[in-house]
Amino acid sequence: MDNGWVRDAMLIVVTYCVLGLGLGVAGYVGLSWVAGVAGVVDDAVTNVVFLQSVVAVFFAGPTVAALAGLAVGRVTEESTEAAWTAGIGTVVGFYPMVALAVVVLSTAIGATTGGSGGLTQYVGLLAFAAAPTGLVGAACGVLGTRVAPKRRPRFTGRALAE
Repeated sequence: MDNGWVRDAMLIVVTYCVLGLGLGVAGYVGLSWVAGVAGVVDDAVTNVVFLQSVVAVFFAGPTVAALAGLAVGRVTEESTEAAWTAGIGTVVGFYPMVALAVVVLSTAIGATTGGSGGLTQYVGLLAFAAAPTGLVGAACGVLGTRVAPKRRPRFTGRALAE
């Protein structure tokens, strides 16, 4: 097993970070829209939209883990390497994804209601939700090695010379 698995796992982590920012900004826009449509800021409605946005972020974790696991499994020869790469990458990536999304969403709820939902209230839930995400990633990594044909893309530079 070479160190290519570290590169693949870090790519998964970075993908989760980008996804977390995207989900956070989308939630921020949604919260701002709800506050603007309501005219008068209704804390109950804004808090429900905030909660929905956080739940969507938690559901995104296993979904992306399945896709990442299948992608890693497709280009990895050994199923154990695919399981470890996808499992570690998805668990480690899940934490910054949720943290980034909740921090961005918290700024929105602070701006619309005058309060702030903190990241600390989600720490316990975050710890429990990362486990299924990692299991989905690892299982799909193994599945990808068993089902998908092996096509490891190689760049040789010949295409540029021709």
